[in-house]
Amino acid sequence: MNPFLLAVILAASTIALVLFLDQQFPGVLGSDDNQMELVAKLVVLGALVASLALSFRHERLGSLARAALAWVVIGLVIVAGYSFRDELAPLWQRIAGNLVPSQAVSLAPGTVALRSGSGGHFHALAEVAVGNTAQRVRFMVDTGASDVALTRDDARRLGIDVDRLRFDIPYSTANGTSLGARVRLDRVQIGDIQVDNVSGSVVSGRLDQSLLGMSFLRRLSGFEFRGDELILRR
Repeated sequence: MNPFLLAVILAASTIALVLFLDQQFPGVLGSDDNQMELVAKLVVLGALVASLALSFRHERLGSLARAALAWVVIGLVIVAGYSFRDELAPLWQRIAGNLVPSQAVSLAPGTVALRSGSGGHFHALAEVAVGNTAQRVRFMVDTGASDVALTRDDARRLGIDVDRLRFDIPYSTANGTSLGARVRLDRVQIGDIQVDNVSGSVVSGRLDQSLLGMSFLRRLSGFEFRGDELILRR
């Protein structure tokens, strides 16, 4: 295979991957730490692919592709086997929950599970609606937060005019004390758990990501931490 063509294919695949991640997990790539982690992993992956390609003669690239595909299949089989411990959820949802911890896994009608990610934190992909605008927002679950706290960027994606808000509510974050502005969220939905008319706020200072706080959690019939899982019940 022509080295230039291989480079073009790798570049196009990388761009497609970044666009897919940005669409599926909005706001995640806005974090400097996540951007640096993604770049580091892409560099390692690119170096690995390039070294393997250079170590094989042209006529053996087909064998290389088959070997790479075999390792991918083995990885998926391992993940699927590990996922069988969640007996109540469909297998495809269990695999998705292990690959993407912020993706809710439905255990039963009105009951979903979230798996902890790196650092032991729980994240949740939720659909949030404000007026006629609905967007997917990635939250970090924070039982110490009194309400659902939005970053400025997430608030703007939801159609909130941040510049017209009144920031007069003291808010403690990992970066220190900041001010928040009260907002009302028409709907917050995680899996098939939907809570309407949720109290929220937009934080004026630096907030690494939006927080799913008690104004949502206390509206549930219950939630519990079970090992590396967070169970939410409607």
